[in-house]
Amino acid sequence: MHIFPMYNDFNIKIIPLLIITFLCIITPFLYARDINLDEIYIKKNSRYLKKLSLSKLNAYKDVDAHFIAKNVIFAGWISGDEIYYIKEISSANVNLIYRYELQKRISVLLFRIKGIITISNISTNGRFLIIKRLIKKGGRIPKGEMIIISLQSGRLSKRGTVSPFVDFSITGDGNSVLYEDKAGFVEYFPDSGASSIILKRSIYSSIGSDSVSSIAYTSPDRVKTLVVNGSGGNYRAKLFSPDLSTKIDGLTSSSEIYWIDNHNIVFRKGFAGNFSVVLYNIIKRKTTILLEQSYNTNINFSLHPQMLSFLKDGIILLFDTKKKLLVNTGIEGEDVLFSPNGNWFTVLLMKKLYVINFYDLKKNQFKLKRNWSTILASYRNLKNKREDLENDYSLHYIKRKINLYDKLVR
Repeated sequence: MHIFPMYNDFNIKIIPLLIITFLCIITPFLYARDINLDEIYIKKNSRYLKKLSLSKLNAYKDVDAHFIAKNVIFAGWISGDEIYYIKEISSANVNLIYRYELQKRISVLLFRIKGIITISNISTNGRFLIIKRLIKKGGRIPKGEMIIISLQSGRLSKRGTVSPFVDFSITGDGNSVLYEDKAGFVEYFPDSGASSIILKRSIYSSIGSDSVSSIAYTSPDRVKTLVVNGSGGNYRAKLFSPDLSTKIDGLTSSSEIYWIDNHNIVFRKGFAGNFSVVLYNIIKRKTTILLEQSYNTNINFSLHPQMLSFLKDGIILLFDTKKKLLVNTGIEGEDVLFSPNGNWFTVLLMKKLYVINFYDLKKNQFKLKRNWSTILASYRNLKNKREDLENDYSLHYIKRKINLYDKLVR
């Protein structure tokens, strides 16, 4: 339906030299939380930047979104009615972890964690939360540390890590964590404290590295293991199983990787300014491109409702893997995660946490259309206001945003 438009890719040609230079600019932001593309390409004192921010926040009012909290850096679902979220108090070097009850609309403070949190991930069964942080321990240089929190018992366990970023995965059943040590991949069970080696380093040594930790992603049936190693957009990946061992080319992220089922993997390809989202069938060795040409993809997969989310230059796209349906929500944000029943999803915009009912999003498309027209007008005005543009690549960015919103308002 036109009021809930399907997504169509735009054939925007990009000069290779432009992208190479652009990569140098955007790289520092790749691990950033809460990426606001407008703030990268539009000057902070521009009245259009403020107007765009207000319009994009107003879009959440149009779809009857429920505001939960501000200064939020991570969030996710504990159960069908419970959400966890982390508020960052940077001035005090502390992070507050809350449990939020959707029906009662009550937040309860669970933990206080010092340092800079770089990663947060919750198990699919909501039993435990894994946090990576940077923290000073005696020396001047902050060190990486993994914290595993049991949300049932409140028990915390810690282990030092080389990287403050993603170097672990959580198994599909949500009962264990996988990380690498000298012997290979360890499966650790937070509830019992038990651990064992599930894949020896000698098996995947052809793509492993002593300088960068490898990450293992197991299929839902635990028969297949995808091992990924690399950094800076240059990654090697190989699939291991009793009857199959093959390389998978093109991955450019070690964290935006998900098993959809026992035969299909979704991951990010491409380079800065030209990222794509790919669905790969390991049996047929067939690639299906779900998205092309995006500044950032921010892929997330909600296991129980089988919903994928990713971004087209900041706008949220959803892919129902059961119905094979791709839809453009028409709102901007990131870190979209669905409740187990698929009726609600959490989303962050400008460090503000919202929860949105999927039905309300669909029924309020007419209201959004007025908002799209306002946003489109702002970007068109910016196109002729060179003094408001932050750098040499701002105009290219503005043109892409104009194309996106022009497509929505038609």
